[in-house]
Amino acid sequence: MLGREPMNPRAGQFGLAREASQWTRWTEAPPRARRILRATYRGWEPRAYGRLGSRQWRAPLPGTRIIVKDPFALLSVAAVVEATGAVPVVVYRRPEAVLASYRRMGWRADVAEFMALGATIPAGSSDDDVAAMAAFWTFGYETVLDDLDRAVPGAVVVSHEELTRGGASAQRVLLDAIGLDRAPVPDPPDTDGGNRSEVRQDRLHNLERSPEEVMSGWQERITEPEGRMLAGATDETLARLATRRLLLG
Repeated sequence: MLGREPMNPRAGQFGLAREASQWTRWTEAPPRARRILRATYRGWEPRAYGRLGSRQWRAPLPGTRIIVKDPFALLSVAAVVEATGAVPVVVYRRPEAVLASYRRMGWRADVAEFMALGATIPAGSSDDDVAAMAAFWTFGYETVLDDLDRAVPGAVVVSHEELTRGGASAQRVLLDAIGLDRAPVPDPPDTDGGNRSEVRQDRLHNLERSPEEVMSGWQERITEPEGRMLAGATDETLARLATRRLLLG
């Protein structure tokens, strides 16, 4: 598994060697970007390696299957598949959970970049992070769903919550669906709910959290009225994702 997000254009990230300067919508990648994508997905691009990767030394070897995590590819899945032959796995989180993560990190939804790509953002969203996230989340997933329906029939859609809740058995179903060998997958440790692992507010990835914390931790950062607003604005897209998803258990 590569450690960086190849299309991530933010400061210090790879951004496909500066081919991607913001959230990018490609149905077909430009020639140079296509070459970089092919090298990255074959494990030949060391600039895409990072500290969260796993067994990256094996990536360039013949016969190695590469796993690439890249949220910034969400709007360009068809182009990535055309360039690389990858099997896309779209893992979706509830909009409340995404908003809670953004708040914890002090981020705002990138509505200006999405508007440049055709998203319709309600008036006042720039000052309302709930409305902004609703529009941001909906546009992203509606775009990828349209691409999957038109051009990527072999894609797999997975609920992050179900994958987390299902543990090792859910992971094995996913591995089978995408044609990866079943490596031993440990079940998460049992938790009694009383020993909550510490969540570092300044750290994006808190990998020590229990599955229950992963699934429900967002509730501490989202009020009930905010949750109702998000649900009303995103429920149709969430239902569409749920209909398309791989059943993990």
